[in-house]
Amino acid sequence: MMNQTRTSKFVVAGTLAGLSLILAVMLVVTLLLFSVGLWQYAFNSQIPVIQQTAWLAVLQDANRIPNFLWEWRWIVVALTVCGMLLAILDRFVQRYSAIWRNRIGVAIVFGIIGTLVLAAFLINSEQSVLSGNDQSESIATLAQRRSSAWSLIFIGAMPMIGAAGTLWLGWSWWYAHWRRWMHLDSTPAERPEPPESTPDLWFAARQAYSRAQRLIGVLLIGSALVLVVAVNGYEQVRNTIQSGDLWVEPTAPSSAARLTFANPTRRLLVENTFGTGTASVTLVAVSNSAPVSAPTLLTFRDSRVSYEHTSLDVAGVPPGQYQLNAQLESGPGGRISYALVESGGVWSIILAVLIGLSGSAVLAFVVLLLSTLIQQPSAS
Repeated sequence: MMNQTRTSKFVVAGTLAGLSLILAVMLVVTLLLFSVGLWQYAFNSQIPVIQQTAWLAVLQDANRIPNFLWEWRWIVVALTVCGMLLAILDRFVQRYSAIWRNRIGVAIVFGIIGTLVLAAFLINSEQSVLSGNDQSESIATLAQRRSSAWSLIFIGAMPMIGAAGTLWLGWSWWYAHWRRWMHLDSTPAERPEPPESTPDLWFAARQAYSRAQRLIGVLLIGSALVLVVAVNGYEQVRNTIQSGDLWVEPTAPSSAARLTFANPTRRLLVENTFGTGTASVTLVAVSNSAPVSAPTLLTFRDSRVSYEHTSLDVAGVPPGQYQLNAQLESGPGGRISYALVESGGVWSIILAVLIGLSGSAVLAFVVLLLSTLIQQPSAS
């Protein structure tokens, strides 16, 4: 009964540590926003035209802070629950040897956070391409500009390391302080005297560390192999992209591009990239030249570059070979860009999660291996 009460106190300390961490982050962000507001006031107050309203702008920004903090409410709940779970995990791993006691927690945190962040990053990247939200460049080069899976993994590793490292280090710092404030740690008088170091004890400790390092090395190699297999499979089932451009002008008023429809979930986009006048695009079947979509009229922006996307309704079009026809309707014409994006389906999501799991495992085992190498038992 006493042990259960003591454990519950540690869980309370861990919960308060998680709450303290997110409140500290919110305080830092609020102070940064307030500092930016003061800097903006100092800058605007030197401009005669707007110096009378400079302080009003600062007050408006200050009034937005309560709503901004209220939007963090679910993050506060999530970090508080995470603090409680980490405290339970910390109490659970106390039964293991010292080699693993202080390392299992960080490995699990890196594994879970890494899986969530990396998998979400890969899935959102594919969904962004499928939805056609990128309007910073022409869709004609969408296939060429597409990043490889390995590039996405390396990019996603940055926020993964930042999120996992911030959570573990921040929570550990607050957890240690809350344990001390709640008088949960043993006093020096209560701590057992460490056994006198002997060559036999040192040699046994070295052997234990060597066995742990071999185990971590095997798990690291296994996770890396799973990651390579998952990435190769992901490259096969992720979104497929067919993109290019069509030019229409009075000397060549029509142009066409061959497209292959393979997956049921797809999106066909066209844009009025550059030119003058109007043009229409129609999708027809290659087998019988029958139109499968209504003609879509595109208006060029008077020789200005434009990335305005128009989506053709191809959701119910069966798989097969099709041709995208562009026809000049009026004016000198110009360049029409197109992109057919087909979803990889549920397998792309499954493999994205597997990449997140294996990638975070590789990172966690690297951290564990470095930790055991740095903290080798000394002979003194």
